[in-house]
Amino acid sequence: GNTLALWHLALTACGSMSHVAPEVIKIAGGKAVSPKEQSSRYDTKCDLWSLGVLLYTMLSGTIPFKGPNVLQDILAGSYRFNHRAWQHVDASAIDLVKKLLRVDPNERISLKEVLQHSWV
Repeated sequence: GNTLALWHLALTACGSMSHVAPEVIKIAGGKAVSPKEQSSRYDTKCDLWSLGVLLYTMLSGTIPFKGPNVLQDILAGSYRFNHRAWQHVDASAIDLVKKLLRVDPNERISLKEVLQHSWV
């Protein structure tokens, strides 16, 4: 039933490469990933990462991860707020984006915390 389907999804990598969470890349066999990381599962925290990418894009008009090294940049959490659009974005919105785009899902903000965030 649904339990099996949900379990299967937690082992399957899917989605747009520029929006995919680091833990999903690791499961899919991204470069420089240990066997332990490949055997792990991901959860709803990967959706919060994607929300961070969407929020970044909506606020700046550009995506945080692009170019030939997109997977490596995602795994390293390598993005910047250097687009001129960020000059007009509230600091609390930038704070929320940073909390959503934490590479370690255990350090990433939860949905409950998102809903309680000062910018929301």
